[in-house]
Amino acid sequence: MVNWINPLNTAYNVPSTVIIGILFCFGSMIGFLIFKKLRIKINLKFFLSVSPYILFFAVVRVLRDAEIIRSFLFTSPYFYILSGIFLLFAFLSAIFLERKFRIPYSKLMFVSGIILFSLSIFQINFINLPALAIFLILLPSLAVIFLVRTNLENKIALASQVFDGIVTASSIEWFGYAEKHILPTLIITVNPFLFPVVKILVVILILLFVDKNVRDEELRNYVKYLIAIVGLLTGTRDFLRVLALV
Repeated sequence: MVNWINPLNTAYNVPSTVIIGILFCFGSMIGFLIFKKLRIKINLKFFLSVSPYILFFAVVRVLRDAEIIRSFLFTSPYFYILSGIFLLFAFLSAIFLERKFRIPYSKLMFVSGIILFSLSIFQINFINLPALAIFLILLPSLAVIFLVRTNLENKIALASQVFDGIVTASSIEWFGYAEKHILPTLIITVNPFLFPVVKILVVILILLFVDKNVRDEELRNYVKYLIAIVGLLTGTRDFLRVLALV
């Protein structure tokens, strides 16, 4: 069963892609309903409170890639299920403490996430300085996205996905890494730097569709922040992997 869902160290197959997609959509829907029940507003404060946890999850995935953590539970899709449960527990704890001590949940989440990220990232040995130099040259281009005339949620979602695309393309073109997902592999076969271009077009189309058809503001924000979170998680994982050469 494990090998069928996601064989270790091999590319994703069609069944694994479909299963992970279904789990992601189902988990995201459940998450939105829980946030509504907890009366958590889906806004910039929500995204900033979650972001350090996403960085922490990315580090944990790199620790699994480096075999510092060995359990299969830290591979897809099990890791994302565990991450969702962990994040829900963090939210519930923060909401409880907010009601008890009147400290905003967003501050509690942000600080606790930063602590987890800081403690975990020191377990990784970063040795690939040429990759760091390349990323420092390429990644500032993301600032251009924030000059576009659109709402902040769109800018964050697009910047996050472009970040992932740039890191992926650079890793494959210059450092010998390979893409494991089915659709991106087809694009990267033509040219790795076509991947971020396609990402930009696809994300823009999705954002336009959401802005036009989703009337609930919080649901609209939730979809956009999910797009941002996915890009931030996968992009940060790949970024750290290349810097650590794992």
